[in-house]
Amino acid sequence: MPSKNNSLAHSKPQTRRATGPKSSEGKAKSSGNAIRHGILSSRALLSDEDPHEFDALLADLAETLRPSGAIEQSLLERIAITIWRQARLVRAETSSLELTRRDDAIAEAVAQELDPLPAFHVDVDDIKPIDPDRIAFCEAVLEELEPSDFTDLNELRDTAPTAYAHLASDAEDDDVEISVYLADQDKGLNSYLSELAHWCRRQLHGAEKRPERIAIAELLRAQRLMPAAELCDLLGRYQTTLDNQLYKALRAFRDAQEWRLATMAAVAGQAATSSL
Repeated sequence: MPSKNNSLAHSKPQTRRATGPKSSEGKAKSSGNAIRHGILSSRALLSDEDPHEFDALLADLAETLRPSGAIEQSLLERIAITIWRQARLVRAETSSLELTRRDDAIAEAVAQELDPLPAFHVDVDDIKPIDPDRIAFCEAVLEELEPSDFTDLNELRDTAPTAYAHLASDAEDDDVEISVYLADQDKGLNSYLSELAHWCRRQLHGAEKRPERIAIAELLRAQRLMPAAELCDLLGRYQTTLDNQLYKALRAFRDAQEWRLATMAAVAGQAATSSL
């Protein structure tokens, strides 16, 4: 009959110490995990930045520089973070330029160029190319309506088909009959047509001024291809700081690698001497 100690020895499961990945592929993956989940990179990203892009940058740098050990991996992270911040700086500059070159910002600047008084206003449409169909519509409406007064819808349909079609379209948009639409708008037929004519005159008047405003808008867009002087100075100083940080991190990484290789060579030399 086996002893109690022998019984326990046979029933206890065999355990082995973990030795890590054996293949070169497994070692590379393990090394990548150590870099990806490092102390620095865990706090390097903003909430709207893609961690997979940062991982890809780390992996590419690791393949190029081949770090070994915690010191070199930490320095590799510093290099990656500095490069990431440089890319962020470019995005910041681009976003700033896009903001100043938006249509509404350009329209406001055009108004300031034409008249500094706050009451003067330029619409976004005023700095866009003229729509020839709109111009043709306005000219046709004014030709039909001036100087006639209309007593009923039948007369309007027969003598002013463009204006009638527009009125019918407005009523259709509200899903009501034309007479109901005019009543809901609290206006009669000639009041509606008067407002339509006024709108058409404004469109034609604006079209006359539009080439000048478009030219000013294009000039302003060209001028805003560069950041304002204050922002340009700030971005430049930050870029210089990042360049210095990148240079120092790369130099520190190189020194750490050289020290490691020199140490390994010395140890190998001592081992070869002792074996003689």
